[in-house]
Amino acid sequence: MIALVTGASRGIGYAIAKRLTGMHVLTPTRSQLDLLDDESISRYLETVNVDVLVNNAGVNSLTDDSETIRVNLVAPIQLINGIIPHMIK
Repeated sequence: MIALVTGASRGIGYAIAKRLTGMHVLTPTRSQLDLLDDESISRYLETVNVDVLVNNAGVNSLTDDSETIRVNLVAPIQLINGIIPHMIK
C-alpha cells in the first residue's frame, strides 16, 4: 500500500508518516508537490497511485488569505478528487 502524507516535514505530519509502518509512505516536499499550484498537483497525481491520503499540510497566513484558503481547503479537495478514482478500483 502507498500512503501520501502532506505536511510531513515536521509536527503531526512527520509523526503520522513515521507511524504508517508496512506502507510505502510518500512525503513530498514543496518542490515536488506545490499545493499553491494546480499544475503541480495534477502532475504529481499522474505519477503516483495512492491508497491512503493524509491531508495534513496547512498554513496560517495572517497577511495572505488566498494562500491560506488555497493550501488549507482547495488543495486538499483537489488531492481527494484526484486520488478517489484509484481508491474506488
